[in-house]
Amino acid sequence: MSLVQQPEPFDDWDWIYEIKHVGFRALAVIEQGQCRFLSRKKHKLTGHQDLRAALVREGNAETALLDGELVVIDHLGRSVFADLMQRRHLARYFAFDLISLNGEDLTKLTLLARKEN
Repeated sequence: MSLVQQPEPFDDWDWIYEIKHVGFRALAVIEQGQCRFLSRKKHKLTGHQDLRAALVREGNAETALLDGELVVIDHLGRSVFADLMQRRHLARYFAFDLISLNGEDLTKLTLLARKEN
């Protein structure tokens, strides 16, 4: 497969896409009124207390498992990995998949159906 540069951004209703952020891939585990972040290898990612509290509050779920990216965004909307590493600014969590919700395994649903949740 060869990649071809396009003169304009790709947009097609038959395709879904996500912005590629440069950050830490993280699973957000919400349970018992708490949220913790885990790496893909299940290592605990520390810090980000305000963000974790906001995910619990805004998520409105007893339990949930989300897959996403911890990112620091600059004033132009670009991810800045160095700022994330140095914790110079508050991180954001960009969830791109909902794996489970309130004990229900959602991986049997299509990706589009999961994104609607």
